[in-house]
Amino acid sequence: MNIKGLVLKSCAIAAFGLFSAQANASLAGDFYEGNDCANETGVGFSACEIGGSPVIAKFDENGVFEEANSNFPTIDGSEFEITFDDETKTSGSWTYSPDDPEDPGIRYWSAKSGNGYTLFSDDSCGEPCTVFAGEWSTQGQQLSHLTFYDTGIVPVPAAVWLFASGLLGLVGVARRKSA
Repeated sequence: MNIKGLVLKSCAIAAFGLFSAQANASLAGDFYEGNDCANETGVGFSACEIGGSPVIAKFDENGVFEEANSNFPTIDGSEFEITFDDETKTSGSWTYSPDDPEDPGIRYWSAKSGNGYTLFSDDSCGEPCTVFAGEWSTQGQQLSHLTFYDTGIVPVPAAVWLFASGLLGLVGVARRKSA
């Protein structure tokens, strides 16, 4: 096989691998029993994740910032605005305005109430996806808390460097064989 053919096949395989590894299961608006972090997964807040997406921040039943994952030190709660549809606090919306280049992207959010939580995502935005606004509801029960989760996607620069170094290695091997 010539170098050009080897490079083209390598590019096709790597591109397929990069894009297929980023796909997430559709979890939009699904209700689950239990707690969205500690009680359900058996891990503490900073280790909580859903679908490979680590937790970013948590807000209480009044939409007040409670805590952020220590892995995201730039998050202080001011990036979010939480609103309620009415005084029952069973539904509402949120917006996210990252104010630091290090702020994570949002992929999932959950609304905890009673003995369960509803997990949301915007599957219409494709992959990779960062959601900047969304709605939430609690299946008719008063809100306990809202939790937001990172995109959980490998950053593009790291993927590009990995792909480039692999490609250079393949070209080096092909040159040695042809020499």
